[in-house]
Amino acid sequence: MFLNQTQEGSSPASLGLESLRHALTRIFGDRPFGLMWVFVGLVAVYDTHLVIRDRLVLLEAELNPIAVQLIRLNGGDVSLLVLAKTIGTLVVLCTLMRMHQCNRGRAYRVLSGIAVFQFVLLLMLTV
Repeated sequence: MFLNQTQEGSSPASLGLESLRHALTRIFGDRPFGLMWVFVGLVAVYDTHLVIRDRLVLLEAELNPIAVQLIRLNGGDVSLLVLAKTIGTLVVLCTLMRMHQCNRGRAYRVLSGIAVFQFVLLLMLTV
């Protein structure tokens, strides 16, 4: 069922939540995909936590030139960087959910690459 179609007595918002529930059930029913998907999200959350924790010295320590530009653009405050990271993570995780619904093979290949990247990032953040 598409979001613009409504059942009798159902609101578009409840149908959207039902679609999300269905997508999450399908992803987590596929354990390897679900575990990698959660891993990617958790590493992103941990990285954002470190950005907030180390905000006073981040401008000098940050290796990502885009992150440095976002901090400078916001007068040394990390809130714009945190917003960009959050939106980016949500877009990636939602896109992966949709890809998993449409083409599991492609979704696995893309997610595997992202998970490897996140694993390397986690190593860099903790070592």
